[in-house]
Amino acid sequence: MKICFWNTMPSHHTQPFYKVLSKHVDLEVRYFEKVSKTRIDLGWNSYKYLPNNQKYIESLNEGIISLPDWKNRIHIISGYSFYFNKDLIKLFIKNNVKWAHWGERSGINLVRIIHFNYIMFDILYPLFIWVRGYKKYAKLINRNALGAFAVGEAAKKDFINWGVNEHKIEILPYSINALSKPKESPSWFNTDNEKYFIYLGTLNKGKGIGILLKAFEKLNFRNRRNKWKLILAGKDESCGFYNKLSERYKISDKVIFTGTIKAGEINKHIYYADVFVLPTLRDGWGAVINEAISIGKPVISTNQAGASIHLIKNGKNGFIVNAKDDLTLKNAMQSFIDNPDLISAYGENSFKIFQEYSPESNSIRFIDAINKWI
Repeated sequence: MKICFWNTMPSHHTQPFYKVLSKHVDLEVRYFEKVSKTRIDLGWNSYKYLPNNQKYIESLNEGIISLPDWKNRIHIISGYSFYFNKDLIKLFIKNNVKWAHWGERSGINLVRIIHFNYIMFDILYPLFIWVRGYKKYAKLINRNALGAFAVGEAAKKDFINWGVNEHKIEILPYSINALSKPKESPSWFNTDNEKYFIYLGTLNKGKGIGILLKAFEKLNFRNRRNKWKLILAGKDESCGFYNKLSERYKISDKVIFTGTIKAGEINKHIYYADVFVLPTLRDGWGAVINEAISIGKPVISTNQAGASIHLIKNGKNGFIVNAKDDLTLKNAMQSFIDNPDLISAYGENSFKIFQEYSPESNSIRFIDAINKWI
């Protein structure tokens, strides 16, 4: 089986999958952009050096020339909003080449513009997908594509709303290698009866950081054997607002701001924490949840993270709470404070769930879907 993936840029969220998939198929990957400075500033790898079967290209023509057998490959196109991808699809349709879509759910930018007003989003969404051309794109998929890979059930629901035939949709989430045990602990780690909630990612409104701080301020720490702290690991995009907010809530002595975390140091920060929290207001997937469960951490996240429905089982390895609801978030966090024995039990369940979404499992999922479509 000959496959080619077309992406904007390399990511540590897809590289493990590509590496494993290369063992099963003849795989090529093409990127029409390099990793941006913005992403690098957030801790991403620059990927100056790629595996032999992966290349940066400057144009569509260069990409096609780099694949002499492109007409005989099955092409997986990530996303639709880029002009490059639209031209690529036109070329494949014209030449009767097999292709499939792979993407997250749409509307992330829209929900940010309307300040995460979900009621307004539901009203505007039908107009949004029509204006952005998703209705037209769904017809292309139905008529000309093998099918569409959805990054989770949330994305599948979106594809159906676009008009993609449900039988042409298969689930293909993001998958990563399990994070390794670090050689040393970070400087903030203290074994003296301290336990840690940790958030890892950019610090901004869309990730629900203000709501997380509000929930943490409401926690009941009285008469508890362990001291609990909150680690906010990632680049602060609030210009210091969250630092001031922690002072206003009088919890600054319990909140640790680490600054930007490089991709290669994620394991160090999550491994020594106790409970991972992603209070996002909207995420297409949320691969950091994969990272947390890969080393056996309980997870709390919201119903607005695409990964939640797949990677979090309520009352088994964590909790799914309503986005923007600091009270339900507080109650979920309080569960671990009141019952610290849950940490290890839920962590074991997390690792079992991770194995269902490993790069190897994802490769089998991908190949089975392609064979089904063909």
